[in-house]
Amino acid sequence: MSVNAATDLGLVPEETTTSLSTVADADAELEESSSILYSDSNSDCQETMMPARSIDSFMDDAFDATTIDLGRMTWTSYTKTFVRQWNYWALVLCMGVCNSSDATEILALSYVLGLGEKSDFASEILENDLSRNGGVLAGSIFLGMLIGGGVVGIFGDVYGRKKILLSGLILNGSAGVLSATAVDLITLASARFVAGIGIGGSIPPLFALAAEIAPRKCRGLVISIIASFWMVGSIFTSVLAFCSFGLTRTLSWRIFLTICSFPSIIGAALVYYNVPESPRFLLRTGRSYESAQITNKLAQKIGYHCPFPLTPSELSHNLDELPYTENETSRNFIAVSRDGIIGVLSLYNFDIKVCQTTLVAQSIWFTISFGSYGLITW
Repeated sequence: MSVNAATDLGLVPEETTTSLSTVADADAELEESSSILYSDSNSDCQETMMPARSIDSFMDDAFDATTIDLGRMTWTSYTKTFVRQWNYWALVLCMGVCNSSDATEILALSYVLGLGEKSDFASEILENDLSRNGGVLAGSIFLGMLIGGGVVGIFGDVYGRKKILLSGLILNGSAGVLSATAVDLITLASARFVAGIGIGGSIPPLFALAAEIAPRKCRGLVISIIASFWMVGSIFTSVLAFCSFGLTRTLSWRIFLTICSFPSIIGAALVYYNVPESPRFLLRTGRSYESAQITNKLAQKIGYHCPFPLTPSELSHNLDELPYTENETSRNFIAVSRDGIIGVLSLYNFDIKVCQTTLVAQSIWFTISFGSYGLITW
């Protein structure tokens, strides 16, 4: 019996009606805030009350629902799980090709420099001065990577991970082709510098995008698979160099550099047609509808066909801060850059333990890079 009906019959005093109505209204508001009402996409009439889901929770549900007892670690369970999820892992492999293209472009020049001072390359480009001019060429791509990673990488937080990744891959591939047409040291060094900008600008959005489209339970595996493709690119370049210069020594260095640019172009095409924009980035820029749509498609690639797709209202409900609109984000590039610089400086200023960890990690990375690239290049 409702409060108003009880009052009309004289069962509830009038003075208590207001307080009871207030309590009822408060309970209704609490229930509404804790659940989201949405409809089944396959039924016009069915409605279900469920807690609002986030991108991570929905992707985790999709991964759990399509994973077949991996805890037993049997070949059969892994095979069945892969068969169910192969569309998603194919997407991961597409991003792996992008990482291999960066390795190919970096290592390509080291094999050309290894042709020696009696090669056509040394006479045409190096002017028979391998030690000085070779060092200029080797350093130009790494200088471009430094600028690309530090500057272009910030664009991914403003314009989207996929757009900046595609831009870096296209820039890298184009510069690789231009390298093959170089007529002197300056033009080749300039082309390698531009290629370095493309490499440095593509690595941050690549791994950010990979982390943001992966379920939490397999995020580490996804990153590891993509990172391992660096070795795939290295092996590809080594085999190509051996076939080009080691067996017959008849293939021109220009053709070699042209072929080495193919992985970047292929990677750009694979990303453009197969890899979506980060749903987390879209949500943060106020595009919750696109974010929900892409998340549902990713779940379908995993093999999960939920009767209740993720909705934009659920994502907005779980957003812990108000998202920027697309126009505001585009206008605030300077603000994003400033926040990025402040974030980097905070690694050194605000906490001694964080500062020590940062310096140790950077020292290890510097030593590895100095040893590996130094030995490989020369």
